[in-house]
Amino acid sequence: SKQEEVPTTHEEKEKYFMAQVAMDEWLSAKGPKFNLPAALCFYRALRVYPSPVEPIVIYEWTIPPPVRFSIIPVGFILHRVLMSLT
Repeated sequence: SKQEEVPTTHEEKEKYFMAQVAMDEWLSAKGPKFNLPAALCFYRALRVYPSPVEPIVIYEWTIPPPVRFSIIPVGFILHRVLMSLT
């Protein structure tokens, strides 16, 4: 499997963050079938944010609950998979 490269500069991280959040919002609007892909986009956005708690608090009221509740299990699973590869 191909591992996605994470941006390294501040400008790249900001652009990546905004793109992932936009994709999350777009997928969320498409309905429940897209909750998991939307949550993955949000997780990717959190990955590059300097203080990941801030966007969670900000988006708590804008992200539909099914997507928001998917983020925690997805993050845990991805973390476990990544740790098993190292």
